[in-house]
Amino acid sequence: AERILRESEAMLKQSQRVAGVGHYNLDVATGFWTSSEMLDEIFGIDAAYARNVEGWLDLIHPEQRTEMLEYLSDHVLKDGNPYNKEYRIIRASDHAERWLHGLGELEFNSDGQPVTMFGTIQDVTERKRVEESLKEALVRTEDEKEKNRAIIEGIGDGVSIQNTDFKVLFQNQVHKDFIGDHLGELCYQAYEKQDSICDGCPVALSLSDGKVHTTERTVDFPDGKHYFEITASPLRNAEGLIIAGIEAVREVTDRRRDEEEKESLRAQLLQAQKMEAGGRLAGGV
Repeated sequence: AERILRESEAMLKQSQRVAGVGHYNLDVATGFWTSSEMLDEIFGIDAAYARNVEGWLDLIHPEQRTEMLEYLSDHVLKDGNPYNKEYRIIRASDHAERWLHGLGELEFNSDGQPVTMFGTIQDVTERKRVEESLKEALVRTEDEKEKNRAIIEGIGDGVSIQNTDFKVLFQNQVHKDFIGDHLGELCYQAYEKQDSICDGCPVALSLSDGKVHTTERTVDFPDGKHYFEITASPLRNAEGLIIAGIEAVREVTDRRRDEEEKESLRAQLLQAQKMEAGGRLAGGV
């Protein structure tokens, strides 16, 4: 029986060491607590350390001492709730800041008063560091998204991203002003029906052959025709597979009107030159 007990205790110690978990037993009436060997390591304390509520509070980070005392006295002991809290300590042995997760269950007497609390405390510092790193990464990612969104909104071109089913994943305001915010639904319906509207569509072509395609479209407005240059390119994932198409729409109405005006002037000039040449020929005759 002694051998089995020793083996059981050794297994418990090894399990707590692997998990970074120690256990304690708090006497509610006196405020004194006992601790396992692993918990002593977590706290960085020795056998002479004062194991009472004041000693526990001395280990807690100064910024959380009041919060933790109120949590223990009011939420747990007064209201009879289980103890479940993460908090920081300053380890006594090396003054290192560590994050702990404490759990505890109360035992009550026949009058319903708490008598003891048994629980575990786990060092979760590494997990908290990973969480903080992830939070920082997410914040940076969101910041980058906002910057990219601001850039896309401010470049003056309409930009949309459509997946391989022609559903719009992103569309900036300029693109909505040019094309309308119903583009994705129309393209998806056409795709579902295998409509000919997809024939010659730059995004459809880019999704099909993985190349950049450019075309020009005209749209009738109350003040006349407006011209738009549409360029589409494929968007690939890390494995090189096409997962979406990027469409950029730029209004080129002024340029086209200038070109048409110049073409008209050239035609008028050519006509005048023909008439002048005909006049000279007639005069010579």
